[in-house]
Amino acid sequence: MDFKKHVAKKIHEITALSLKDIESLIEIPPDNKLGDYAFPCFILSKKLKQSPSNIAISLKDELTKKNIEENHKYFDLIVNNGPYVNFFVNKTFFIESVLKEIVLKKMDFGKKEKNNEIVLIESPGPNTNKPLHLGHLRNILLGQCLANILKINGYTVFIVNIVNDRGVHICKSMLAYQKLGNNDSPEVSGLKPDHFVGKYYVKYSELEKSDPSVEEEIREMLRKWEANDEEVLNLWRKMNNWALQGFYETYKKLDFIIDKEYYESEIYLKGKEIINEGLKKGLFKEDETGIIVDLEHLGLGKKVLLRKDGTSVYITQDIYLAFKR
Repeated sequence: MDFKKHVAKKIHEITALSLKDIESLIEIPPDNKLGDYAFPCFILSKKLKQSPSNIAISLKDELTKKNIEENHKYFDLIVNNGPYVNFFVNKTFFIESVLKEIVLKKMDFGKKEKNNEIVLIESPGPNTNKPLHLGHLRNILLGQCLANILKINGYTVFIVNIVNDRGVHICKSMLAYQKLGNNDSPEVSGLKPDHFVGKYYVKYSELEKSDPSVEEEIREMLRKWEANDEEVLNLWRKMNNWALQGFYETYKKLDFIIDKEYYESEIYLKGKEIINEGLKKGLFKEDETGIIVDLEHLGLGKKVLLRKDGTSVYITQDIYLAFKR
């Protein structure tokens, strides 16, 4: 039961105002001692050539004289208060109406009509070198809650996910597996697939502590990946598939539905193209670190867009992703 619409309907029957205008004027008083709804009479003052306070008295009298039984059903009290007519909802009838509507509509209770607005929610944004963690769980729950709230309020909502499936961080778990894996697998180890991949990400840290030179091996592996080296690509596909399999198991348990997924590996080249085009046009510049954008005049410092060796960073694909969206 929409009590605001009922208030508007009753006022509409007495005045020449349209339902739409009345609904837009109805207010919720700042103090519940003043009622649940209030209608300001200023708009009628010029037409009726009376003060808003006198109009409020007349309107209240008309409302309380007509349909007395129906008024008592919906309202405990209708009073004038200065230039306002205030309505006190019948709480018993209100509670009964809401409970009946919940039983009848179930999950559609409170749902509003579709509007023309589209909302894009990005969540959870995992990396395929380790399992989902509490931060991702937070992103998933917040993203799904926001999507549910927006959908029931009439918005068209898309949950999109950017999977960071390439780069230095991904190569770390790959290199550790290449050196220490010995045909190990999630099935052999009994680990959830993304946890299995994460195990080798941790092992890389141990490798780096004992042999800092592996950092250069990581750079070389990334260069080979970007050069489409088949051996590196096969290892990458295997470990990425394990990580993604583990992610999807978690999403399923949480009833989390993603409408569209973007993979960094599929979009980073377009980002490179945009950056190189920007360099030609003078939007970006080169220094000892690579291709950069200088935003110091905006207080944002300098940002590397492409490394000196030509390999990409997070923002490389982010630039194209923003363009694509």
